[in-house]
Amino acid sequence: MLFRRLKALGLEAYVCAPECLEQGRRKFNKLDARKLCSRLYSYCQGDRQMMRVVRVPSEEQEQLRAHSRQYDQLIAQRRAISAQGRSLTLSQGFSSMLDGWWRAKAYQPWSEILPDWIKSQLEVLRLSLELLDQQIARRKKELVQSNDQVLAKGFGAQTMVQMDREIGDWNRFSNRRQVACFFGFVPREYSTGSTQRRGSITKVGSARLRAKSIELVWRLVRFQPNYGPILEWGQSLCGSNKVLKKKAAVAVARRVVIDLWRMRTGRKTAQELGLVINPLGQ
Repeated sequence: MLFRRLKALGLEAYVCAPECLEQGRRKFNKLDARKLCSRLYSYCQGDRQMMRVVRVPSEEQEQLRAHSRQYDQLIAQRRAISAQGRSLTLSQGFSSMLDGWWRAKAYQPWSEILPDWIKSQLEVLRLSLELLDQQIARRKKELVQSNDQVLAKGFGAQTMVQMDREIGDWNRFSNRRQVACFFGFVPREYSTGSTQRRGSITKVGSARLRAKSIELVWRLVRFQPNYGPILEWGQSLCGSNKVLKKKAAVAVARRVVIDLWRMRTGRKTAQELGLVINPLGQ
C-alpha cells in the first residue's frame, strides 16, 4: 500500500527482500538506516547485487492472485478438518476412515457402528466439510471458466490460470535461468577453483508454483508421452525407484516451466515444443 501511494505521488520507490544487516555487536535504528542508504546508493549507481528488489503486483493482479490462493487455502482447511475426524475414530479403536468420509455415501456405514458421542462430534465436522465442498467447487468452476486460451493436453485450465496469476507477467523474466530460479529449480552448489559440486534444488522460489509444476509433470506423463522431456526421463518417471522418480520429476518440471515461459511470451508455440493441443482447451 505504501509503495503504491509513493508511486502515485511521482516518487521512485523500491521494495526489497528482508535480510540481516547486523555486522558486529551493535544494532540500532541510526546504524540500520545508514546501511540501507549505503546499499540504496550503490544500487542506484548500477550495483544490482546490493539489494534484492521485489516486484510489486498491481492491485488487479493482487486481487486475482488472492482469489486463486483462496482455493488452495480451502483445500488445506478441508484436509485439516477431515484429519481431525479420522484421528478421533482411530484414537477410539476404530479403523481410520478414508478421504471423503463426511459425504453421505461414505459416512452411512460408519454411522451404524460408531458410538453416539463420536457421531455428535463428527456431525459438527461434517457441517464444515460440506460447506467447504461447496465453496471449493464454486472456486474451481470460476478458475476454469476464467481461462480463455487453448491449452495443450494435460496442462489443465485451472492449473494454468493459477500459475499465471501467481506470476502476474511472464515477461518479467528475461532468460530461462530467472524462470527456474523463481520456481526454486536451481541446484545447490559448493564449488571452488576447478572443483564443482552440485546438490539438490535450493527451493528458494515459490512453493505454490513448484508444487503445481510437479503435479503438471505427472499429468504430462499420461497426456504428452511424446513430449521431449518426458521421452528423456520417461524410464525414470515410470520406474520403481522412488528417489529417482522424484529427481526425474524435478528435472522435467524445470524444463516444463521454461517451455511455459517461452509459450506465454511468444518465443515458441506449443507445436514447436512438441506438445499436442487440446481443442477444448482443457
